[in-house]
Amino acid sequence: MAFCLYRSLFCTKSFCIFLYTKAMSKYFAYLARCSDDSLYSGYTNDIAGRELAHNEGEGARYTRGRRPVKIVYFEEFANRSDAMKREAALKKLPKVKKRVC
Repeated sequence: MAFCLYRSLFCTKSFCIFLYTKAMSKYFAYLARCSDDSLYSGYTNDIAGRELAHNEGEGARYTRGRRPVKIVYFEEFANRSDAMKREAALKKLPKVKKRVC
């Protein structure tokens, strides 16, 4: 047991790290341009890691055959719910409006 500055209580080190990570986490809604010039939208909590995952073939099935993928637009959110809502809104945008990004 150790004293946790984050919550000012006694807790295990792993629990303290978990609480700190949750408090500091950010989420992103993004648009990625594929090699065939199509756009893919998604959300993540690690924008650089997601681009790497897409390019290594570990991302979405849609992008696996359309590599390389480049994230061309993203927005940051405080919670996953807002990022998911924005992703859904990005998917509904007409192609012309997405091309501006």
